[in-house]
Amino acid sequence: MDDVLYVAGEGPLETPVVFITPALEEEATTSSSESIHGFNIKDRPRYLKGGIGSMLREVAGLAGLQLEDFYVTALIKWLLPRALRNRLPKDAVEWAMPALLDELKEIQPKIIVCLGKPAFDQLVPLKINLSDALGGWFWSPAHNARVFLMDKPISLMTHPEKLETFRILFKEVKAMLDRIEGVTTAPAEPTMHFVRNEADLRKMVTTWMVRGIKEICVDCEWGGNNHVSGKLRSIQFGISPTEGYCVTFMNSKKEYTMDISYAEAGKILGMWLNRPDVKYVGHFICADLPWMSHWLNLDWYNKVAFDTAFAHQTVDENSGMGLEVLSMTYSTFGRYDLDLVIWKKTNRFDKDDGYATIPDEILEPYSIYDVLVPLVAMPYRRITRGTLTGEDIFSMWYCAKIEHPGVGGFIGTIPDRLRRRNPRICQHSARNEIHSWVEADWDMALECCREFAAESLIRLGIMVPEPCPPQVDYGRFCPRFDDDDDEN
Repeated sequence: MDDVLYVAGEGPLETPVVFITPALEEEATTSSSESIHGFNIKDRPRYLKGGIGSMLREVAGLAGLQLEDFYVTALIKWLLPRALRNRLPKDAVEWAMPALLDELKEIQPKIIVCLGKPAFDQLVPLKINLSDALGGWFWSPAHNARVFLMDKPISLMTHPEKLETFRILFKEVKAMLDRIEGVTTAPAEPTMHFVRNEADLRKMVTTWMVRGIKEICVDCEWGGNNHVSGKLRSIQFGISPTEGYCVTFMNSKKEYTMDISYAEAGKILGMWLNRPDVKYVGHFICADLPWMSHWLNLDWYNKVAFDTAFAHQTVDENSGMGLEVLSMTYSTFGRYDLDLVIWKKTNRFDKDDGYATIPDEILEPYSIYDVLVPLVAMPYRRITRGTLTGEDIFSMWYCAKIEHPGVGGFIGTIPDRLRRRNPRICQHSARNEIHSWVEADWDMALECCREFAAESLIRLGIMVPEPCPPQVDYGRFCPRFDDDDDEN
């Protein structure tokens, strides 16, 4: 095409990593810029100039990567009209691909980082959403390279709250590069136990007793829409950041495979789990508590020590809430859910069935990672500074008790979008006990609340005010609802 500026890729040809942006931006095509003193500075057209490039280089540097050390190019190497850059025209992509393939053939990178979905779609023959593939590693046989997907650079300008997400993803690239180059070794695989019969179940509980495991991460997988009409497929337990158990009741054909009933299994588990000094850790654990109570008759009130979902939301409200985010942020497990995501994309999957039909070989390892990640993330989800008044403490404590009953190790405000996800069974079961106790002796309740909150806040690293103000508007935080009330 005549009168069109093409910008070639830039960087060393002998490099292990290639970064591919979707298309050229205006600031990359400029040949000069004006300084703050009014001088005209000549600068040839090149990628990642201006504000977008500065932000991307800065966040990459935070993860230990210097973009100047790697090759940077684009799928569309000429400037498209602004209206066409969000959804690249098919004919432009077809016209541009030969040049990109020639670059990759010449450089032969070990890692291809797609900064946006367009290049990824051309290199990986899998129809998958951005959110499902973000941060995942894919293999390209055609290029003998690992392909990694990130968001497009311009999103840093339009959504600056994504800065931390970019840092986390760059950190994943740095970790993989270090392993490829022999700087570090691949992390050790966690220890996974698969419990499928009574003997193994008793052995598991006995192990907990002997080792004195008092804080256990729990998670359930099920089929169906709720704990009454659905079926509990499995329950997982994490006893350390590197060791977990999966207790399986049903297989992917919806056949009950455990050699004892749910009730009998619950009695065995309850010998240890129903002890008042044994507490739970979870991620959105209110989704799991009704299944544990209904199918296994396990105690849940005043049993939860920490919920990483609420902690993560309080510390960073702009971050994603999925466990895959915590996994990439704090652990070496990465996108452990990728096999499950790909299976759901490539097979007919009834969402109303929950996880009832997921193959065992995919679901069981995935479900154990679900209870390992919160144990890895829990020590990091701390608030490092700040002060709270006595009124703040009571408000947080009340929200945690009513909206998320039994939470002891984490105290935090609960966003409306999370509040709506909590099962009504937990609210109704907890609030009357709390109201009766508070109304009977307000002074004692406030003091207990303060001690309860102080212990939790110290664990989070928050300064606890001294002394606790005695005047708190109880009615402001403790509206009493009837059991037939529909308010969430």
